[in-house]
Amino acid sequence: MFRGFIGEVNERDEWLSPRLPDFEHGIRELASAAKNYPQTAHAGLQKSLQHEWAFLQHVILDIGDHFQSIEDAISNDFLPSMFGESSLEEDDYRRSTIYEASTIVCSHLIQAVQGGILFRPAEHMPTRQQVLSELLNRRDEAYKDTLASLLSALPNVDGKGSLARLIGRASATGQWLSCMPSAVSGTELVCDEFRDAIRLRYGRTPTNLPEKCDGCGAKFTLEHAISCKVGGLVIQRQD
Repeated sequence: MFRGFIGEVNERDEWLSPRLPDFEHGIRELASAAKNYPQTAHAGLQKSLQHEWAFLQHVILDIGDHFQSIEDAISNDFLPSMFGESSLEEDDYRRSTIYEASTIVCSHLIQAVQGGILFRPAEHMPTRQQVLSELLNRRDEAYKDTLASLLSALPNVDGKGSLARLIGRASATGQWLSCMPSAVSGTELVCDEFRDAIRLRYGRTPTNLPEKCDGCGAKFTLEHAISCKVGGLVIQRQD
């Protein structure tokens, strides 16, 4: 069971430091599993492991910089393994300050624990719901601004901006990434299905594409696979 820490900064750091390697180890273990089971590994990171360190960030102030090694493990080990590549371009990952958001959401409860007010559930729940709604709106606006900035920097392919459109559409089509893989529910994807889907989502070319179209013999590209009217690609595209 995870718990927070109350005390001096140097004591906090001494208490926190031994716990971070466990998170790094978990990420690298999931990266190893992602080579053959990328969807399952992604679900393990998203649904379980990240919540463990997120809890610490919720309850302990000013510890974001301590998680640089975890970001490095994700960018250098987990993501390349999930995408099926030896390495990925370095991105600017940012740690959000969720401690402040947590304290605002629980502001009525915190004041009551500190003895400043009498705890009233009728006041705590509306405060919590109102603040959560406002925080979600602010987060969505921040994400939209970040997305717009990223899209504006993408190359204009053939004067059509196709890569920017692809990434832009992906922002509204990502629910499948949050589904737990289940053979019973039909949400489980085999390795190549998941890897191809996530590479397409982020504007990358799937691996092991054929050199020529099996229907018309033209050079095989993603654009050709979508538009070719000959051969088995028509049925596969609809499927």
